[in-house]
Amino acid sequence: MLKIIYDTIEIICRSSGSCGSIVLSERDSSYEVLAYYYEKGFSPNEINQSIINSLRKEQLSLSEQTSSKVLTDLLRTEKLKSFYFHPFRKQAENDTVYALVLLSSKLNFYTKSKAKTIDLIAGLLQSQLETIGNKAIHQGTHKPENATSDDYKNKLETVKKIAGEFIFLLNKEGYFAEVNPYGASSLDYDAAEIIGKHFTDLVSRKEQANSAKSFQQILKRKKAVSFETIFISKFGNEIRYEIKCKPLYKDDELTGVIGTGRNISELRMYEDKLNDLETKLKEAQRIIAIERQRSKRQKSFLDEMNNMKSDFVSNISHELRTPLASIIGFSETITSDSSMPDEMKTEFINIILNEGKRLAKLVNDLLDISRFEDDNIFVVKSEFDIIAVLKEVINLNRSAINKKNITLTSEIFDENIILNADKGKIFLVLDSIIKNAIKQTQNNGRIIITAQSLYKEFEITVSDTGVGIPETDLHSIFKKFQRVKFLDQTPEDTGLNLVFIKQIVDLHKGFIAIQSEINKGTTVIIKLPRDLTSSIN
Repeated sequence: MLKIIYDTIEIICRSSGSCGSIVLSERDSSYEVLAYYYEKGFSPNEINQSIINSLRKEQLSLSEQTSSKVLTDLLRTEKLKSFYFHPFRKQAENDTVYALVLLSSKLNFYTKSKAKTIDLIAGLLQSQLETIGNKAIHQGTHKPENATSDDYKNKLETVKKIAGEFIFLLNKEGYFAEVNPYGASSLDYDAAEIIGKHFTDLVSRKEQANSAKSFQQILKRKKAVSFETIFISKFGNEIRYEIKCKPLYKDDELTGVIGTGRNISELRMYEDKLNDLETKLKEAQRIIAIERQRSKRQKSFLDEMNNMKSDFVSNISHELRTPLASIIGFSETITSDSSMPDEMKTEFINIILNEGKRLAKLVNDLLDISRFEDDNIFVVKSEFDIIAVLKEVINLNRSAINKKNITLTSEIFDENIILNADKGKIFLVLDSIIKNAIKQTQNNGRIIITAQSLYKEFEITVSDTGVGIPETDLHSIFKKFQRVKFLDQTPEDTGLNLVFIKQIVDLHKGFIAIQSEINKGTTVIIKLPRDLTSSIN
């Protein structure tokens, strides 16, 4: 019982102040400190003596003291700012009065709500003091050793009234013998409803195996063990607790387990949110890194485009100046020489006409580029036979093929393949590809044109044995403002057609690819969807 009194003072002081004492006042108004607890940094002898001096200065018995009069001198010290004073009379001896004195270094620490809680403990102290005499207290030691499980039970009665945690005592079979009201209410139970239940009765099924292993460790190690588990409340809610348990032994025999539980559901929820935020932060950082790389690539691409545009402007300026110079020069010659023969005039006029046509074609190509850049190219769809269009294009280029003595092989089946597309633009694509093949194929060369109908596509392949395209130009052959230098490119060739071909095929949701090797030839593959009803805007 002596240890319970000392431990009760310690528990109260740890949660309700910096230091505390139990003071005895007998019939002769003498005062004596029976038990005390002080935090580090405080001198118990000096403060206890100051308490007694303060009480004697009032010249009143303990029962006549009020908190407004007592201990005012003591509060003038540096470290103490507020106090709690609670006197109570021992029933067996009406001339003996005890007082619980608590001191705190915090200003206005003892609020009304805190004082009410301490009043309950003071009542518990009163009942403890009634069971022993003053002499027993005087003869007792300050910290008795060897506490039994009964001592822990009595201590639990004190702790469980003020603790804001789940505090419990299990018997050696694992059934609840004691539980504090706060812990029971946190699970929506009354304390009486939990007592008699087994510990695992409150644990979620998925955590029962882990809880059993934890208790095995407690018994094996014979010291306090911490673990987490999930309790199921009376209404079926899952609540995660951090449990700390310690086995109780008497004469090396297990008598029970004492433990505390802290509700960490909200803590885990915040940890999960924090982990989620950390994951999102990493994802955001990854996206930012990707966007930075993309921005660098875009900047590099824009720089490349600016360089290409500069080259294009330089090239196109040269292309514009050449026919203009011819037109102006031959025109001035005709107008300045009135005696020029008619045959020469006719020759000069033909040159002027050809250069004008070349200039007109170049201007039209530039306008087409402008329209493509502004997305002003529209597809006018209609149903037509692609086989008939392909044959028409071949026939239109037959004279140019024969002129260079090129062997033309066409593998085209005689069947109707109907496409829903822009007939005029598809005609231009096929005509441009075949014309390019003729231009790049040397005399006595060979061109092979094949066409086949696939499941949902129509494929056209044009292969030649021409000079080919340099490998360094293949990767940029369809880039805007990129002019591919064919080995035998004529001055009339502006090198712009491939840009239009690619964009027209793209507008039809098709596919185009070019394979080429120097001095071995070039192959152009075009695939167009068979059903373009829903593909063309």
